[in-house]
Amino acid sequence: MQRLGFFGGCFNPPTIAHYELATKALEIANLDKVYFVPMGDYYKKEGLVLAEDRFQMLKKMTRLNPKLDVSRIQMEQLKDLKAIDTFKLINNRFQTSQNFFIMGSDNYKKISTWKDSKELLLDYNYIVLNRGDFSGNNVVVVDTTDDLKNISSSLVRDKILKKQNIEKLVTKEVEKYILQKKLYGQSA
Repeated sequence: MQRLGFFGGCFNPPTIAHYELATKALEIANLDKVYFVPMGDYYKKEGLVLAEDRFQMLKKMTRLNPKLDVSRIQMEQLKDLKAIDTFKLINNRFQTSQNFFIMGSDNYKKISTWKDSKELLLDYNYIVLNRGDFSGNNVVVVDTTDDLKNISSSLVRDKILKKQNIEKLVTKEVEKYILQKKLYGQSA
């Protein structure tokens, strides 16, 4: 049985940290593949570029590793989904694999406040990206290194607005896409 990881988020834009954490999860949890699952356009967040742009940046980033891919499952929905809705969609589409949901420890700690939290905690497998002193039962924990903890999508967007270098924060392909499309407040 295949072991698949699903890494959800905005990826606005996808960073080197997202890439490195996905490859670490592959190794530590012995996964066959990790799918990035970008939020669709129905998710409202200030400064969020179109889902298709985020999808294309993720596709460019994942070309570096054949065990990484991108799923449109959230983007295909015509409404904003809660975690439980997305997890059910994924499990229905990938019925013959063992599925793991990848998230940061900050989000995992909030699950008890989410819709259908008991079901989320009992019925699903998690890989938790540890950003501090997290430890949990029935989860695979992936520790992040200090250099990755300091890389975020908001840092990248801020540097773009200030016309600062982002080459060590995103892949070359993602940087090229951002510049070509003039994303995140760039002017011609």
